[in-house]
Amino acid sequence: MPKKKATNVESIDKNRPPRRTAVRPDLRLVRKVEPVDKVHENLLRRMADRQGYTFTKSRRRDPRALDYGTYTLIDVAGNEFAGLSIDAVEAILTGDDQ
Repeated sequence: MPKKKATNVESIDKNRPPRRTAVRPDLRLVRKVEPVDKVHENLLRRMADRQGYTFTKSRRRDPRALDYGTYTLIDVAGNEFAGLSIDAVEAILTGDDQ
């Protein structure tokens, strides 16, 4: 008699819980970082370090979140400029925000 092939929800051994396959996230929602964007971010990060700021990118992964893809500048005194676009960060660091 041929053996029955196990599927994802069946258990090979009846004493073990059934196996499950991992669910892959919808890769269409993940934003790919262009190399030019990453180079620009690194340039601004070095510029911020020289001026005494901490430059961070929002860690949000949900494209529908309000702070998705935004940046934060924190100065030495702890003042925080959050929710900035990359152009706004560049304007602050170059002094063009006046």
